[in-house]
Amino acid sequence: MNKKFMWHGFDSDGSFETAAYTIEGTTAKSSGTHFVGEEQYNFRGSTVFAPDLMSCVEKQEISVDGKTWMPWNKSRWTKIKSSPK
Repeated sequence: MNKKFMWHGFDSDGSFETAAYTIEGTTAKSSGTHFVGEEQYNFRGSTVFAPDLMSCVEKQEISVDGKTWMPWNKSRWTKIKSSPK
């Protein structure tokens, strides 16, 4: 089953993003627009979660014209279990 979500993000420098995410299994694909002042950029990417959902790898590309894409962001995330108190 596919699940679709909208997302809006705001940064402290005044830039913001709006994106659509489609989740299928352990992969979330995204596409949207990043706004910086008067400029706007297209972006697309994917986040692939490990089967145990304890980690993921996110890759994003950015484009000025929607035709030529370049790497924008690559992140690895790992969830850690809290220590017993």
